[in-house]
Amino acid sequence: MSTAPPAVNGPPSTSTLPDLFVSSVGDPILGLRVYGTDSVRTFPPEPWDVLRVANDPAAEVYINDPSVSRRGSSGFGHATIRRQGPSLIVADAGSKNGTYLEGEARGLFELRAGGVVTFGAVAMVAMSARTEAVRTRFMRFLGFHPSYLLNVEHAAYAACRRLHVIAHVPPGGFDGLARTFHETAPGAAWPLYVVNDRIPNDVAAQRAILRRSRLGTLVVPAEFWPADSTTLREALIAPRRDQRLIFVLPRVEPDKKKATPAEHYLGRELRDLAVSIDEAPLAVRGAMEIDRMIHTAVQEYGVPLGLAGPVFSPGEMQTLTSTAWTGNAEELDLTIRRVTRVRLVGLERAAELETIDVDSLRRWMKRRRFPLTTS
Repeated sequence: MSTAPPAVNGPPSTSTLPDLFVSSVGDPILGLRVYGTDSVRTFPPEPWDVLRVANDPAAEVYINDPSVSRRGSSGFGHATIRRQGPSLIVADAGSKNGTYLEGEARGLFELRAGGVVTFGAVAMVAMSARTEAVRTRFMRFLGFHPSYLLNVEHAAYAACRRLHVIAHVPPGGFDGLARTFHETAPGAAWPLYVVNDRIPNDVAAQRAILRRSRLGTLVVPAEFWPADSTTLREALIAPRRDQRLIFVLPRVEPDKKKATPAEHYLGRELRDLAVSIDEAPLAVRGAMEIDRMIHTAVQEYGVPLGLAGPVFSPGEMQTLTSTAWTGNAEELDLTIRRVTRVRLVGLERAAELETIDVDSLRRWMKRRRFPLTTS
């Protein structure tokens, strides 16, 4: 029986759940990032035959941590990495503290994009262009500041593996986040069902609701599910899981004495079968987060030649900041992305990308008092 890695900031313990995220052929692994941080080990340009992982500056993947071996029983390094198509083959080199895949000790294994490998006590994510795009999307909702990175990592990990999610959210702040989970895996072509009314205390009716979202995603606000969690238990512990459950709980500020723990609704056994994330309100995240949202949107759409100055004027920045104090991350993200898109690529192209007609987009900009160009 394998032992769990001694990593403190590693991924949630979900090794019993199947890994449903499959890297595409054109999405190779670019490097490794320490889980929940911005600390990255980028791979050297190809071609390369083997990379050595060790607590030694001479190694191609240098990890300065006492739990990582400098030499193993089979030679220099804690482990070796070889390329196999878009994936990697990782081999432990007889290290003292072992090498783990998704929390399970392995001597030799395939590592795919989005997978988590742990060398000693250091958990690292296999980065690709696709997985980093997913991570950036979650940052828009959960925060860019380093204090939010572990939460963002948990969310990206759950999304790429179609894991169940317990989300602690501020009022009215989860629609876009739920869509991001759903669109990552299983995909927008599959059903997304949001419970928006109290569910009857009838097992047959509850199973019918679960069937509606089969192969897709079911979003369940805690207050709408009855006290009897029999059907939820069936879905969570099913050996062949064919849907994701997102269980939405109210967010309780840290200074409040009374919290609403997940086990109050699900019980400890069921809570441990899901990844828990926390969405901080924008009033907590602050104005610097808005700057990062704008910077990310500009990077995404590209800045055409000839654009002078910032995308938003100082007065507009003040408007966005005041909106953040009263609105939610989804409304603010939509506003920033849409206005940025209009100003960078023009009204007609932006309307095409937004899949709405030009007049509707022009009226939307006018209602929110954003001119088509910065003043």
